[in-house]
This record gives sequence, C-alpha cells and structure tokens, in this order.
Amino acid sequence: MTGTTLEPLKGLALYNALLDKFRSVPDAEGKLDCEKLADAAMQISVVYELVFGKGFISRHLKQDIANSSGRMREAAKALSESRGGGVVTADDLIAWEISQLGIPRMRKDQKSGVRGMLWMQRALDFVFTLICNMFGTMKSATAKECALDAYDRILKPYHSFLVSNVVSLAFSLAPSKEEFVSRLGFEMSEAEECLTSIQEEILPVIARLKSLLEESQCNFPDKA
Repeated sequence: MTGTTLEPLKGLALYNALLDKFRSVPDAEGKLDCEKLADAAMQISVVYELVFGKGFISRHLKQDIANSSGRMREAAKALSESRGGGVVTADDLIAWEISQLGIPRMRKDQKSGVRGMLWMQRALDFVFTLICNMFGTMKSATAKECALDAYDRILKPYHSFLVSNVVSLAFSLAPSKEEFVSRLGFEMSEAEECLTSIQEEILPVIARLKSLLEESQCNFPDKA
C-alpha cells in the first residue's frame, strides 16, 4: 500500500537478517563486496531507531550510516560500470580511488567512496562494540555506561567538540539495559546467546575492513 511504513525487524528476525547480510559480504578469498557491505550497514541502522526512538540521536546516526554507505555504493557502482560490470570489492575501490584521486584529495572529497567506507566502518564498529559491551564485556554496567564507553573509544576521537558533546548528552538519556533489550525484541538470555555468532561472523568482517583502510593509509584522522 502506498505510503505504508514498514516496522523495523526485531528480535531473532533482526539477528538472522544481520547474520545473513554479513555472511554474504566476503567472497571465497575473503574479499569484501562493497554492495553487500552497504546492504549490511543499512540493515544494522534500524537498531538506532529501535533503541533511541525517533529523536535527534537516532536520526543523526541513521543519516550518517545511510550517507556513508551510500557514497561507497555509488563509487563502487561507478567503478563497476567503468570496467563493464562485475563485483567491486573494498580492495578494488580503495586502489581505484588512490590511483584516481590520491590520498590528500580523498581526505577532503565529501563524495569519496573510500571516505564513506571509512565512516561506515566506524559506525558499524560502534554499534557492535555497544552490543558486545551490553551482553558481554560490560554486563554489569548500565546501558548509558556501555554506550558512552563504545562512543568514547570508537567515534569520539573523530568528532568535533560540539558533536561529541551533543552525542554524549544524548547517550546520557539512554534507556535502561532491560528497556534496551526489550526494544530490540529480545529477552536478556536470548541476546546473550546471540553474542557468540556476532563475534565469530560479523566482527571479523568489520575488523577486515578496518585493516584494509589502515594498510592503505585511508584511516583518516580528520574530525567531522
């Protein structure tokens, strides 16, 4: 029906969708498909709205991941078309942009696919660090403490003073851990059981992407 807004996936449906998306990203050689990476990033973006509601912080974080993954997707599409079609891996896109633009220009180019890839990787790293904090490494901490720890380690180093203050304030309003889990559509015991698969199948994809960016000197330290 026209104009109908679909409710985001929750619980095991969300968990299984995420596993399927991230499992499909690496090829047989472990290279990461840019199109499938973007799809996986957009799947995880629903977590922001589920947890933080429809206010400023969820809109800001969702927009960030949509924009960054979208820039990567568009750049990968352009490269694919220039080669007559075919899959574009993260390695391909990084090498192509370095040869076409050079690193100094990439750092400043708002349309750079690799720059989009970098911010997408950071966003994914933040979300899954938060999840691992909640159900693993910081089980006894509050949701606020888990969120602020993930933010301080993953995103804050790359945010301006103003942005970091706004985001930190928003996280201070995070729901309780029980409410956090409930909004995701889980019982606490179910969420904890999902952690192993996340650590074994999703985190290695994010870590591989981070390594590619670092090895190519594309982990730009510039603040947003």
